[in-house]
Amino acid sequence: MFLDIDIENGDVATDSVVDLTNNYYRINVQLDGEGLDTRTARYYLEEYYMNLHNDATQEEFEAWLTTIDGLAFYTYGIAVVKELDFTFMNTYVTGLESIDFSYANIENAIIPASAFYNDTSLEYIYFPISELEIGSYAFYGTSIDTISLLSSITDIGESAFDINTAQNGLLEVFYESENISSLNNYIAGLTAEKTLLFMSTANVATFKLGYAITDTWYINSYANYDFIDAYDNYYRIIDGSTVEVVYYGGDWADLVINNTIIYNTLSYRVVGISNSAYRRAINAGGTTPVSVSMPSNVLTIKNDAFYGAYINNLSLNNVQYIGSYAFSNTAITTSSARPVGFIEMTFLGERAFANSTIGTTGTTSLATFEIANVTGGVINNSLGLQGAYTPGDSVFDSASFYGVKLRLNSVL
Repeated sequence: MFLDIDIENGDVATDSVVDLTNNYYRINVQLDGEGLDTRTARYYLEEYYMNLHNDATQEEFEAWLTTIDGLAFYTYGIAVVKELDFTFMNTYVTGLESIDFSYANIENAIIPASAFYNDTSLEYIYFPISELEIGSYAFYGTSIDTISLLSSITDIGESAFDINTAQNGLLEVFYESENISSLNNYIAGLTAEKTLLFMSTANVATFKLGYAITDTWYINSYANYDFIDAYDNYYRIIDGSTVEVVYYGGDWADLVINNTIIYNTLSYRVVGISNSAYRRAINAGGTTPVSVSMPSNVLTIKNDAFYGAYINNLSLNNVQYIGSYAFSNTAITTSSARPVGFIEMTFLGERAFANSTIGTTGTTSLATFEIANVTGGVINNSLGLQGAYTPGDSVFDSASFYGVKLRLNSVL
């Protein structure tokens, strides 16, 4: 065994693993002393740990493996990350949140089938620029939220990215290749209802044509747009006078929704927010609430548009149609007495506000909420939202508001 002084002096085994802080490590995969590629990730990590803990047992080493949050691989020469390494990581490095292959060669140029199967802790994956196949179920059940499918990725196996959406919501897939064939041939690797797919306009057309996919799929974001405004809103022209926002490329904190927009000297009314339009910005925006006020021309908010958002003082104004899950899992706070109003609604999709919280204790009272939302003694008859409701408890019988919590000042 090496002593601490050996580590300070930088012995070979220690150099093979670099502590990147915060339980992140880089493994430098090298040939052994005979010029052969025989060493595994376990070999490098075990040498590193035992150098630091001379009397450590295998049980202590394996317990330490569960504390590793991130691994980055760097391969030298003909050395590769081996199939055995994937089995090792999924079996022993069970707390792994991030894995980076950006500067690594992988054995047989394939991430093996079921490599990270049901590894719910895994959130980030970075692929190498060299050609690579992704085996079936490779990332099934993981919590990855964003991937870039480089042009070098040739094959995607069945259900490879059928991810666990409970933690991060939709998987954002950035498909950078202009060759749609690999995506067409291996689309089974992506699960439609769990994927927000970004690619070129031409690829969208080919993809939709080949699979008869409608705009209800999560691919009508920036890839299907007609122009962009100064605030990074992407628009689709509906007709000669109206547009809808299909994607927002800016920061959640800088959100601006226009009432009208000029394009090629023509004025368009912004009448809608399309499916998943703000999902990327919301996912990246953290928990700081942003004021959201719908301009008077906006009548429609489609599915998932504000899913999981943190919003302060939501004003829906003239919105009449809200799609399924549009505000599901949102936290809607109120810094003034103005309540969220649903009185103009004519349609709310299934679970449109499900599992959200509405209001802030001490600012909005039950009385002001009722004034804004009750007609003839019931909450907006046209939506069928009749039913008992209690501040701070589950409210409404409607599926659109399943599990909503009201945070109001008092029962008045």
